[in-house]
Amino acid sequence: MTYKMFDQDLKEILTSEKAYHQREAHSFSTNKKTTTARYGKFKIKETSYKEVYIGSCEYSVRQDTELYSSIRDEMICFSIMNKGRAQFSCESIESCRLEQHTCNLFYLNGANTTRALLQKGCNNEVVDIIISKNHLLELTARYPAIFGALCNRIEKKQSFAVFKNGILATPEIAQTFNQIKESNLLGNTAALYVEAKVQELFALFLGTPSVTCNRHGVSCALRKKMYEVKQLLEECYQTPPSLAQLAQQVGTSETSLKTCFKKIFGQTVYSYLVDYRLNKAVQLLKNRTELNISEIAFLTGYEHAPHFCTAFKRKFGYPPKTYRNIASRQAIEMDCAIYRDE
Repeated sequence: MTYKMFDQDLKEILTSEKAYHQREAHSFSTNKKTTTARYGKFKIKETSYKEVYIGSCEYSVRQDTELYSSIRDEMICFSIMNKGRAQFSCESIESCRLEQHTCNLFYLNGANTTRALLQKGCNNEVVDIIISKNHLLELTARYPAIFGALCNRIEKKQSFAVFKNGILATPEIAQTFNQIKESNLLGNTAALYVEAKVQELFALFLGTPSVTCNRHGVSCALRKKMYEVKQLLEECYQTPPSLAQLAQQVGTSETSLKTCFKKIFGQTVYSYLVDYRLNKAVQLLKNRTELNISEIAFLTGYEHAPHFCTAFKRKFGYPPKTYRNIASRQAIEMDCAIYRDE
């Protein structure tokens, strides 16, 4: 598969020439880069498996910005707009919107240049998970009742979006996107994990009605407010607002906040905040080895390192230092395995 993205000046922003050309089914490659243009900054992470490409783009643009993609092969693309707003179009898909916290599933026939209009804003994020047509055909052969209708539509060779303007991402969908995005941290089991998670994502999308607002007995208006609360917690996780402040900021009562948040996300506001902080701590333990445990505790919102260590061990089964040592050994073993293969 060849997938390239350009801006208005034809400056290349993202490419995945090698996405489906790995030597072994279990291997993968990860690439990170940052690029700055006159209208803003893009931070891109690409992970490529044999049949799956994952692109995560965090961007801040000072003006509404058009991006163009050159696609040479048929592909199936899951997209989620974690923050921001975009509008997507190509010859047969007209102005499909992706609002914040919405997602969609696209089929692109490889014959057209696509256009994405990004709305100006800071710290926006979109994640694309691209599946080769060959992989979808393999899944269809194994599960014809599930994938048959989708494949029949694809055989017409006309690009389409499964949902006209996307659907509000359920907590299960958002979590699965994030798990796939971070899959490279799993080392030599990553490819197997991604294969299972992609099937899970298909199941969630193909089993999701176009109107999902009342699935938990929560109105559309309140559901959107709960996603706003979730975003506020993620933006201010080090010094989060109180429940009363959160309720006031999104325009609901404290009682509704507590009740609806738990119905939608399956946990209380406080437990969600704790999980988010600890997951941030895992990333820091693995990627910022120059930081000590006290510094990581402070960066994840804990004033006292012992409290952080207790919470971390309760969730992951190991103290932070032990967890870091285990992760480091796994990374070394993975590097050695790749060296032996070469």
